[in-house]
Amino acid sequence: MTIIATVENEELRMRIKEGGVLKAYTGTKLNGAAEWQEVDGKLLLFLNVGTDNLGKLTFFIAEEGEKTELFANIPLQTAANRHFGSLDNPVLLSLESNLLASNFQAYPTIFTDHVDFEVANIASKDVHITIRNAAGVMVDEITSLHWTNCESLSSGVYFATLYTKDYTATVKLVKVNR
Repeated sequence: MTIIATVENEELRMRIKEGGVLKAYTGTKLNGAAEWQEVDGKLLLFLNVGTDNLGKLTFFIAEEGEKTELFANIPLQTAANRHFGSLDNPVLLSLESNLLASNFQAYPTIFTDHVDFEVANIASKDVHITIRNAAGVMVDEITSLHWTNCESLSSGVYFATLYTKDYTATVKLVKVNR
């Protein structure tokens, strides 16, 4: 899995530039370390992460015996060759554990023909949601809080990821065909 990320504030950017290494873990297992690069004035972190665990990926900035935990809402899946974030819309890593996860919800999470999304504290015009299947393949992309283009999808697990200029959040959905 490839992740393109950035950090939320100048202090974190400076710590990375001054030798802090961003590492990704699943539980206690190290799954990758980031290479950083400045692109158009933005500090971007490029991680290649190898994991077969569906648990939450955790990030740490490691420097001189200290580790600072950072948070991101990224679903881990088992299939290879997935990409999260882009040069224009990197995954935001934050010191806060509740970036948006509790404010991004889907109803129903087990669906047949539609899903409504609820997002607190964001204007609907700022919504960009991608829908990926369990293999990480994008099956749809929407800019509203109502997803109806899902009737023809196969039964299975899907992940809806909300992207804003400040953060990302993901919810798990289950499609059931009747």
